[in-house]
Amino acid sequence: MKKEPITHKKPIELPDGRFVKGGWVGVPNVDYNGFDGLKDEYFEDVQASGVNLLFPVIRPSDNFADLEKFLNLCDKYNIYAIVPEEEFGTEDADMQAFCKRLEVYKTHPSVFGINLSDEPGVDKFPVFEKNIAKIRPLIGNLRIYVNHMSMYAAECQLFGGECKGILPEVPAPRYREFLDMFYSHADVDAVSYDFYPFRHEKGVCHQKYFLQLCIARDVAVRYGKPLWNFTQVTSWFKDTVRTMTYSEIAWLNNTSVACGVTGIQYFCYWTPKSTVEDFASGMVTPDGRKTSSYYFVKEANRRLDKIMPAVMKADFVGTVAFGDTLCYFPDEYNLLVFGNIKAIGSEGVLIGCYVKDGRNLYLVVNTSVFERRVAEIHFSRTLGFKITDGDRTETLTADKLVLTISEGEAVLIEEI
Repeated sequence: MKKEPITHKKPIELPDGRFVKGGWVGVPNVDYNGFDGLKDEYFEDVQASGVNLLFPVIRPSDNFADLEKFLNLCDKYNIYAIVPEEEFGTEDADMQAFCKRLEVYKTHPSVFGINLSDEPGVDKFPVFEKNIAKIRPLIGNLRIYVNHMSMYAAECQLFGGECKGILPEVPAPRYREFLDMFYSHADVDAVSYDFYPFRHEKGVCHQKYFLQLCIARDVAVRYGKPLWNFTQVTSWFKDTVRTMTYSEIAWLNNTSVACGVTGIQYFCYWTPKSTVEDFASGMVTPDGRKTSSYYFVKEANRRLDKIMPAVMKADFVGTVAFGDTLCYFPDEYNLLVFGNIKAIGSEGVLIGCYVKDGRNLYLVVNTSVFERRVAEIHFSRTLGFKITDGDRTETLTADKLVLTISEGEAVLIEEI
């Protein structure tokens, strides 16, 4: 029988209270691509980058000893991990073997959860329901996670059937139905999806990006589940999906938070081994060298750490989209006005709208990746404000704020 959606959100954070900043393709062992990254120096680099959650590429059935070594290093450097247990996306899960691994997982404070599946179709959903019912009573506080395909997938990829020829993207209502079917079966704790909006030309965005984000968030909130989003870093298919500039990384992070996302994941931390995708230029090269993307992400994470403690304590209400938002923002999800805002003047901003203890928070994002913008925010009355802009924090009283915001960056306004 289909479960009825619930209407409250269920936020998720790391056990130490930090905002999730994940890295796919965690530091590898030698089996992955011929390079042994299971050494202190490479986990020191993870810690210094601000990435605080890794998705290991070491499958437990392949080399459990190396997975334990990975987890020992995560324990040492205060990095969390979501371990791969994707056999639970099949009918063939070995519960006895899993229970033995689970005993080990529970000895590691770094183990945050288990990754049940990556990009499943609807045929997997009844399997998830059965397997989650088996493992949920055993795993204690560990979280169950699934990553989905996005709405630029085809009908056959999501719902099954033969995939041939040119495959059109699934329509938005059909994608919403896909997510609804998933949550009706799978009692998971965290969900994300793959949608990479920046392709060949710099500053050109896939126009369904915000529609995808809003639909995924809307359905997740109705079922009381948190939503994580990916921030694009790595290039593949010879720049069909390319590496990001700093402002694009900042844009992806800040617009995600402005749209109510409760965790960020970078694709990728370690550059994946190349197969047909021809991956290149993750945060760290296949032989362990830091790229420019590493330093871009490090700075973006540092700035997130300035604003997220306040945002995480507040309740997300919605998003105001004004002017040129680079990607089309769907009208049905645009609040237009919120709180004490009376008028906005800008070439283009997103404003994430939050409430904490009856007071409003406004995360104002410059939606240009090319230029600074000035945003004038007019309020209905004179108010006290705390403003956080990177390292700069100030308090003032005003009925109008004039903000100069760097490309892709965000300024947090808190009513006090």
